[in-house]
Amino acid sequence: SNTFFERGQIRVIKSNIILLNNNEIENSGLYTYDGILLTQSENSTIINNILSNKNNSINLLSCSNISIENNLCTDNNGVGISISESDSINIIRNVILRNSNYGVFLDALSTNCTIYDNILGLNYILGVSQAYDDGNNNFWYNIIEELGNYWSDWDSSDPYPIDGLANSFDLYPLTYPTPMIFGPANFSYIYNTPAMNITWIAIDENPDHYWIYQNDTEVAQGVWISESPIIYFLYGTSVGKYNFTIVVSNYYGKIAIDIVIVTVMNPPPTIVNSPGNYTYNVGSTGNSLLWVAIDDNTYKYFIYLNGTEVKNGTWTTGDPVEVEIDGLFEGLYNYTIIYYDLSGNFAIDTVWVTVEPIIIGEFSYSLIGITLLAMAVILLIRKRNFRSLLNS
Repeated sequence: SNTFFERGQIRVIKSNIILLNNNEIENSGLYTYDGILLTQSENSTIINNILSNKNNSINLLSCSNISIENNLCTDNNGVGISISESDSINIIRNVILRNSNYGVFLDALSTNCTIYDNILGLNYILGVSQAYDDGNNNFWYNIIEELGNYWSDWDSSDPYPIDGLANSFDLYPLTYPTPMIFGPANFSYIYNTPAMNITWIAIDENPDHYWIYQNDTEVAQGVWISESPIIYFLYGTSVGKYNFTIVVSNYYGKIAIDIVIVTVMNPPPTIVNSPGNYTYNVGSTGNSLLWVAIDDNTYKYFIYLNGTEVKNGTWTTGDPVEVEIDGLFEGLYNYTIIYYDLSGNFAIDTVWVTVEPIIIGEFSYSLIGITLLAMAVILLIRKRNFRSLLNS
């Protein structure tokens, strides 16, 4: 058992019955070294090793009867496990992830190899297959158990194709369970509403990374924990409609995706000055109502008297809107103003206007009463004048 970093490598040449067990070899710097290199060796076992950030994790040249089991082979610039000019190699229960080239490679002179029960994820992502076989009589599954390999890019009932001239297939491919992810329904909110966010919950036994995209642009990434919330805060997101997509992956390269459509709306107009309920005496003049509202996208206003429109026009943020209310008879009146902005948002304010009769001494006189009284006095004067004319 050994641990190597930077330029560490285990190299075995012309050896028999070798056990390479529980070694950790990471980061060769310039990816120029293999983690474990076996040359012209036989009857040996490579088991329980962690090999990452190398050229190849494991490289066999001219070997025979080698068992490669339970190794972690990840993040290499080359291949996870490379087999050349070798015979009777068993590759079983290894985890082979995120290698720039193939996860497993067998050259034209490699024969009688058996590869099964391995987990291969996100290897050679620009290719069609994660493995390559140019050799002869190699099996990518256990014939007796009918057990193949786990492939992160397989999700069908068909055999998994292996690149190379051997025209090999994994006849019993397996798919590793994908993460489950739960997100909110599409929603809308008013611009600059505090603490607005999108919260997702993902579940998997082997969580890894997540990426969040806003209209195809990456805006966040990180490592996630199963059943713990993944939160993206929306503060400062400008007015508009957005597609927020999260991609979560597990350790084996399986992914789950969720999309939330978020609409950020302009805030409605804000009425900053209302005249309040208003009272005046019948017949008086100079009475009016005045409102002031603010908004970044002003449009039109409408004023209603008891439900009937009496005035409309365009408005400017911070400038007053006024309506005259003289000439009303005694009674109670409802004035309502509705401000609209360009986004269709609106604000409403209602004012009650009370028109009271004129009070003289202990008596009150309405406009109608005063008018009738004046008419009666005029008629009485005319009648007296007419009688005086007859008696003269």
